[in-house]
Amino acid sequence: MLNFVAIATLTLLLPSPTDCSTCSPGEVACAGICAKACDGIVECPNREDETVDLCRNAKCSTTQSGLPGDLVDLGEFGSIIGEAASEAGTKFKCAYGGCITASFICNGPKDCWDGSDETKELCANRACKRSRDVRCAYGACIRRLWMCDGRIQCYDGSDETAERCKNFACSPGKFKCDYGGCIDQRKKCDGKPDCHDSSDETKALCGPNHVVVGTVTKRPSTPPPVTQPPPPVVTQPPPPPVTQPPPPPVTQPPPRVVTQPPVPVTPPVTPDIIVPEPDPPKEMCTNQGLCPCPHPNMHFCVPCNDMESCARINEQSVCRIDPAGGPDSRVTVDVLSCGTQPQLHLAGLVRNHEEVQCGVGRMVPVLSVVTADCWGTTILAQCRSDGLWHPYGGISNNTTPVQHLCQFKDINSPVCGIRPPYYRRPDRIITYAARPKWPWLVGLRREGQYKCTATIVTPHYLITAAHCLASTQETSTETIDVRDVRIQRLNHHGSLEREYVTQVHLYPGYKGGRQPANDLALVKVEQEILFSKEVYPACVLNQAFPRDKLAATFSRTNEDYHWEEILQQYDDRCYSPLDRCSNELRIKSDQFCAIDTASQRFLPQGSSGGPYLVNMGTDARERWTVAGIVSSSRNEANCPSPYTIFTATHHFWEWINKCINTGVCT
Repeated sequence: MLNFVAIATLTLLLPSPTDCSTCSPGEVACAGICAKACDGIVECPNREDETVDLCRNAKCSTTQSGLPGDLVDLGEFGSIIGEAASEAGTKFKCAYGGCITASFICNGPKDCWDGSDETKELCANRACKRSRDVRCAYGACIRRLWMCDGRIQCYDGSDETAERCKNFACSPGKFKCDYGGCIDQRKKCDGKPDCHDSSDETKALCGPNHVVVGTVTKRPSTPPPVTQPPPPVVTQPPPPPVTQPPPPPVTQPPPRVVTQPPVPVTPPVTPDIIVPEPDPPKEMCTNQGLCPCPHPNMHFCVPCNDMESCARINEQSVCRIDPAGGPDSRVTVDVLSCGTQPQLHLAGLVRNHEEVQCGVGRMVPVLSVVTADCWGTTILAQCRSDGLWHPYGGISNNTTPVQHLCQFKDINSPVCGIRPPYYRRPDRIITYAARPKWPWLVGLRREGQYKCTATIVTPHYLITAAHCLASTQETSTETIDVRDVRIQRLNHHGSLEREYVTQVHLYPGYKGGRQPANDLALVKVEQEILFSKEVYPACVLNQAFPRDKLAATFSRTNEDYHWEEILQQYDDRCYSPLDRCSNELRIKSDQFCAIDTASQRFLPQGSSGGPYLVNMGTDARERWTVAGIVSSSRNEANCPSPYTIFTATHHFWEWINKCINTGVCT
């Protein structure tokens, strides 16, 4: 599961050798390649393509703003791409003379090799473009989720200092570094430092025999001197031979050509000039848990289980970037890495020399990395050669790859259980409108009549009570004909609709009667539920029952698709052998009872199968989870108030998970 995770930048080592006998104007021949001159990207080993002498007179042109010509309309993502493309048309002239895209100014890393795009004088008074951005000490803006994440994003390291991070609160599943930063708990003691101060790999923490195989790259405190490359050596061709008149002709030998040795020129060192770091060693791929591609793409690092990506590196249309429900889904996507390009453009595009586009249409190249804001949950995903989005960074490797971003197939996916906030509707006069408060609730209709409530837990499955779908209350194995069952829910547009189901699975140990036992069932819907701002799943409890938490339950009303929210509290008196009420209720080990402490009500008919929802997250990071299913209600004379009896879902987690993931439900 992903809360907020660090972004591991794809590594590009050396460019592939090419035939550069005829380099185009504006290119420099070096090391077997034709490198574009004065574009801010050092490609030649001795930086011949980005020298002061070569670039001081370079003219940084300003191109017409707008979408790149090969990029078709991106629909919901047009505003993201359009803004980035507009900025990409403006150029910034580095102090040494090279030209970079203006949107790279004051973004944390140094895009001009001399660092002139990240100075205090330039950045201190610039406004951040995103409301949730934070500032580096010298004024640059970076994403809030990158602050105190173990990796330096501000070139001066000010986003990972003890002063800034000491009071930083780590979310569940995170390890707190000594200086205060937070990394994935699973990266602790893995042999590779992930904390900026390497405090996750100490012998005191990991044991006396712990071995560290990687190191954290430290930024130089004092910039090394900058050495200009030698001037080109020009050799004069020999003059033609001279022939004397007869007698016999005499040919003079060619004059001796004297080649002057190169004289290195070292300019004075200034604090703002930093020489680009040397090319990473070939072990860089293996140190990151990746594998290098075969020749000629051996400079690309890819996941070891996806070597097929090497053969598709040059393809521009591999993974779809649009959500399953289209623009109405309101999924916001940022492209962090376009294919194998390691330079990030936080507005949604990647710098690739003069090109500022990523992929074609709504498709992006293999190995592209994106973030997607799924209605309050930010996820990281990477495009793979199978055309699917795979989990990236801190997301569990058990998460199933998906064709559409945010359309997770698994139970307890990263998007489950978060209630939607108010959202802005730019097409309406009303500034803000309310989304459904509980977007996973579903009405269950039987033979045309509303009977029960169910809860969406995956795009294909609902969870409810078994007695809602049993043929009769006396039978324990026969289910109602699925042709007589309909579900009533909101679609991804927010409209109410009724749909068919294809399968009904009662828990194998279900027993009917006045107070059913093992009263739990799963329903498979005919059409995949497309997640959007209007509808997505709840989580299901797979750990110890939270007895101390107040729960939300739902009373069915007479209106279509409408429930009254009733708060209930777990009551342990139902288990007391000395309590007369407990002897009347006879609660089984897989059940529990709760009481409406406010109005002393029990849930009426039509509420069966509905969820007992508890927030297993925090107030700021909600994670509403189905801890129980409404089974029956009792109002006994020996009980001080009416009780609702629930089926405890955590007792059935193994069956639920197996049935949904494998289809084996017996």
